[in-house]
Amino acid sequence: MLPAKSSSSVISSIFKFSPEVKSSIREKFISNSNILNIFSIIISSSTFLFAIRELSHYYSRIEDDSELLIAFEQWKLFLSIAYGSFKATTDVFLIHTYLSVFSKILAYAVITKHQFITDDEMKDILSGEIFNKLNVNNFIESDFYHWIAKDRHYNKLKSVFRRIATQLTDYDFTKVDED
Repeated sequence: MLPAKSSSSVISSIFKFSPEVKSSIREKFISNSNILNIFSIIISSSTFLFAIRELSHYYSRIEDDSELLIAFEQWKLFLSIAYGSFKATTDVFLIHTYLSVFSKILAYAVITKHQFITDDEMKDILSGEIFNKLNVNNFIESDFYHWIAKDRHYNKLKSVFRRIATQLTDYDFTKVDED
């Protein structure tokens, strides 16, 4: 039995494309490296930089919001217990917030394979409610980042969520062959 080939390697072996075209083809198929190339904080992707800039700007305007203060303090306490000691900063909290948003939108895209997410779906994704509706139980409980799903915050940060969701539409989630 022959080893399974990825979709991009099959296409590349049949057709002789330039390196730029090969790269473009590979990027349309989901793999761990493609996720990192587009969204990773390691390589400072444009989506990540946009999201952090918007989150930071918004956070600076609402940092005295009691719900946000409680979320931050609970996050700080939890990570201090988990790691023994933890230097909690706003920047790290916002990076974690971004990663939470990204993972929720990604999970929804993989599960449903929808190419467009409505505002109501997006709110339900961020709150975790949509996963309950899809019978994906205990996937997302109320977390430290639940504040972003509240209308007053959601409406101000919608461009961040849209940017992540739009970037994900470039990928084919019908054939995900990696965990």
